[in-house]
Amino acid sequence: MGPEAAGRADMADMADMAGPSRWPDALDTAAFHGMAGEFVEAAQPHSEADPAALLVSFLAAFGSAVGPGPHAVVGATRHPARLFAVLVGQSAKARKGESWSPVSRVLAAADPSWAARVQQGLSTGEGVISAVRDRLEREGDDGEVVVVDPGVADKRLLALAPEFGRVLRVMARDGNTLSAVIREGWDSGDLRVMTKQPTIATGAHLVIVGHVSLDELRQELRALDAASGFANRFLWLAVKRWQLLPDPPPFEGPKVSALAGEVAAAIARARTLGVVPRDPEATELWRQLYPTLSADRPGLAGAVVSRHEAQAVRVSVIYSLLDRSPVVRVEHLEATVALLDYCAASATYIFGDRLGDPVADAILAALREAGEMTRAQIWGDLLGRQTTKPRIEAALRLLAESGLAHQEMESSGGRPVEIWQPGAALTALTALRGGRR
Repeated sequence: MGPEAAGRADMADMADMAGPSRWPDALDTAAFHGMAGEFVEAAQPHSEADPAALLVSFLAAFGSAVGPGPHAVVGATRHPARLFAVLVGQSAKARKGESWSPVSRVLAAADPSWAARVQQGLSTGEGVISAVRDRLEREGDDGEVVVVDPGVADKRLLALAPEFGRVLRVMARDGNTLSAVIREGWDSGDLRVMTKQPTIATGAHLVIVGHVSLDELRQELRALDAASGFANRFLWLAVKRWQLLPDPPPFEGPKVSALAGEVAAAIARARTLGVVPRDPEATELWRQLYPTLSADRPGLAGAVVSRHEAQAVRVSVIYSLLDRSPVVRVEHLEATVALLDYCAASATYIFGDRLGDPVADAILAALREAGEMTRAQIWGDLLGRQTTKPRIEAALRLLAESGLAHQEMESSGGRPVEIWQPGAALTALTALRGGRR
């Protein structure tokens, strides 16, 4: 390993010292509102999965089954019942996969056509588009319209990614279109890759449920470009094995059948709806919640939750549809906030106070340990003179803009000494690590 590679490895090791923080507090009971809560209660005796994993998987799957019809409108933006979520476990034994089995059983029984729209594997944007592609026609030599490709009539697609780390690695390859298509899938559902023969899908209803271990996510963190807006389109949940069940009973029987029937009725009702507004009481509560949901937060954890106000709109619509309600009510917003609070705490646990920049993260970790460092110490002692001064300048500027570090000039009788110390935002994050929400 050459000196430059060694320097990068050292920076990665030091950045790892920055997190994670403490495990999130248990998901508030308000999140288990209505049929979603009934599902989790029914599934828990049969699974070792975290209730949070069961809940968000169920919400995402239900929204997938409903399709793109029912939606909220914010300004000129349409928000259907479409979620992307990643379950992040401490290890391979976090039982992330177990959270999907009962969800699949109930939703497939409620809507057998939906089961065929669940596919595993995310590798290219072209592959995603192909699964929901439009009908392709052309005019033949005789002037008649010829169907080149009948396309896919059912625009629903739930992409299950049990190895989400692979998705991040694939996205890091030059020329891979997956990140851009995923972003388009969350935003509008109109997907396009500009190739010699353009691949197009309009009105796609893409939902993603991913599973990844914390170690793997941290290893692939640099490939996950928070600034691109990829990460903040996902809900990130820290999950773990909830209980030990050496011999879990089968998830079947009259109770499961009855639950599937209720879900089927909710799906049928949802498909009769268009715009799903808030009622007056929910509108007033939303105005109170909005400043907190849309507030800026520092670091990579702040970047990945920066779309939570939009996520809240979609999650609240799903809760209302599960209640077969044509409007979002206060209880739906309260359930939504409880879930997003857990996601925000999970982001702090998963990403700590990292910024996603290896130089800035290495400096941040060192400042936490040392309390303060001069610029000369940062360049020479910490980074071993392997990093260019403009690169260090950019990292320090990022830390300052994020409120994680600040600069002071100390008189030394000659040329002032530039000293860097932890900032107010780092102090707040350190408090979170010590046990305060």
